[in-house]
Amino acid sequence: MTKIGRCRVDILLINSPIFQNQSEDDDDNVIPSLGLAYIASSLEAKGNKCEIYNAIKFDCDTTVDYINSKSPKYVGMNVFSINYELVCKIIESINPNITVIVGGPGIASLYKFIHEVQTSNIVITISGDGEKIVPEILGCQNLLKLGIKISENRFHIIVDKDSQYFVKDISESHIDRKFLPEEPLKHNKKGINEAFLVSSRGCVHACAFCTASRKQNPYSLKIRSRSQESIISEINDIVKKYGSDVNCIRVLDDLFLRNKTSFHEAIDIFDKFKLKWRAMVHVNALMNVNEEILKNLKQCGCFELEMGIESGSDRVLKMINKHKSKQRIIEKLTLLFETGIQVKAYFIFGFPDETIEEMEETYKLCILLNNLAKNLGCGFSISAFKFRLYYGTELFNNLFAGKSDYRLENKFDANLSDRIGRSQFNFWNGNYSNAEDDDINNYIEKVLALNHKDVT
Repeated sequence: MTKIGRCRVDILLINSPIFQNQSEDDDDNVIPSLGLAYIASSLEAKGNKCEIYNAIKFDCDTTVDYINSKSPKYVGMNVFSINYELVCKIIESINPNITVIVGGPGIASLYKFIHEVQTSNIVITISGDGEKIVPEILGCQNLLKLGIKISENRFHIIVDKDSQYFVKDISESHIDRKFLPEEPLKHNKKGINEAFLVSSRGCVHACAFCTASRKQNPYSLKIRSRSQESIISEINDIVKKYGSDVNCIRVLDDLFLRNKTSFHEAIDIFDKFKLKWRAMVHVNALMNVNEEILKNLKQCGCFELEMGIESGSDRVLKMINKHKSKQRIIEKLTLLFETGIQVKAYFIFGFPDETIEEMEETYKLCILLNNLAKNLGCGFSISAFKFRLYYGTELFNNLFAGKSDYRLENKFDANLSDRIGRSQFNFWNGNYSNAEDDDINNYIEKVLALNHKDVT
């Protein structure tokens, strides 16, 4: 159980439960919520007693019991498309005297559902940055000054670029690492002890299946990136706090390596430290990067890049606004393998209208990349998932045009879980492809099996 302190708090921040039966030993999936840590740091700087409870591994009843045992005046929770029912259940089950604040990347589409909870609690939803507005909410006698009244005891606040609570320069945001008790996160298989940071907010990409797409987030508009100086300062803080207990930094946002210039900036930053590091990267960001840049990236400590490849079908890639072609993917990953930078690739099966032939294309691409990596002596791992539709995304809007109140039914696929030995990501909300459910599961099982054997 992750908690900070035992005294009564003014506000309890909840990293809300998402999955049932989360595996305790799957250390790649216990990433701390840096968003909540930023809010907690801001609250404490204003003199509020604050605690973060990481409920991601616990069920609703355990979370409710913990909230009620702390008796906070306020509870703040993040929410996502896949867990809003769980968040609503928690709100309906806690002490009705607790004021609830809910935010997160999908809140612009979900806030109407959140306000329908059957409880007398005051419920406030926030679209946009939280670290300036949440301290303002605590003790506010007139919430109408901050947002829109939806109904009795229901308020919605929009923090957009014109709001006084919008964080214009995220380099100035401070994070107190005591609110990240998961650090350092130990990955025994990888031999790394890891700390985390984010370098940007917003997204320049327009992936049709993603709630973070720039098309779906009008409240941020301009992409906000941190200065090199602020990132260097945070890494210095990490080194000072943890010393030799941390040997790796993981950059969690997509935009750290967003274009050719950002690769040079990353090299400048990590050249100053004797640390390994890894980051997410969008495949499009690799298109103008040459071998020399990647060698320098490797030399300054980058040992792994994570990327969403998603599909081996050019038609599907175009439909989801991803890369131009799988051939370019092959070329760029070959260059990474030759440089010695390993890759963790993510794939999705069951996109809307996807055919079984297109799934076969994805499987063949995985085999090809797996063989390339092994032949070049480089690491390559695959994560594969069943397509899950998210509220407010381009694909959702295309499928349910004019039905903004349509309710998705999240289901747990026990069959897939049994077959691949993984439970926490096997949720879905309908088959929108042109293949049978079992066909989708077959391909996920086959693709994941490539992680454990040589393939020719």
